[in-house]
Amino acid sequence: MLFQRKATSWRKIIRLARTDVQEWQDQVDYIKRFLSLQTHNSNPRQLGSNWEKPKRDWIKCNYDVLRDARETFLGACQAKGRRTCNALESEFQALIISMQNCWSKGFKRVCFEGDNKEVADLLNGNTLNFGMFNWIREARLWKSRFTDCQFLWFHRLSNAPTDLLAKHQIPFNSSFHFHSLVPHVITNALHNDFSNHII
Repeated sequence: MLFQRKATSWRKIIRLARTDVQEWQDQVDYIKRFLSLQTHNSNPRQLGSNWEKPKRDWIKCNYDVLRDARETFLGACQAKGRRTCNALESEFQALIISMQNCWSKGFKRVCFEGDNKEVADLLNGNTLNFGMFNWIREARLWKSRFTDCQFLWFHRLSNAPTDLLAKHQIPFNSSFHFHSLVPHVITNALHNDFSNHII
């Protein structure tokens, strides 16, 4: 009410609070498992990212880092979207921008992975949220333009390149920037992913 001049119903506040608590708990559980593994594993190279390669002839887009089944870097993008009302809308916006970018590059089979579980659940029909109807409809419209398209969820800590890029400032005076070469900020993280898969 104070910042956006919007009144929110108590039911919506409770639903958003539950979503935030679940996301927080998922992260806490993941960190506990990661630390437990770190304690029992003497090989530091095995403690790296849990990023999985896509199937052959597929592209994986971890909003917004693109790689293929050989782990070849195909590009990355950063964008400034329009103002949204909450974190869930922001995630949908990031996904849709990524889908538009992948479609414009001519990719036909794309697996979109994001760190918001609710987005994947909504698009895969596992949960319902009428308040997100327009976002879901737009994402499904873009999905129909691909030969094959999947929506998956991953922990933020499981994909260092995406997390690092998201925290990196977009080039000045840009609302969208495509990196055709590996941005320096994610070079080491991509190398670590690759190293972990060749062990």
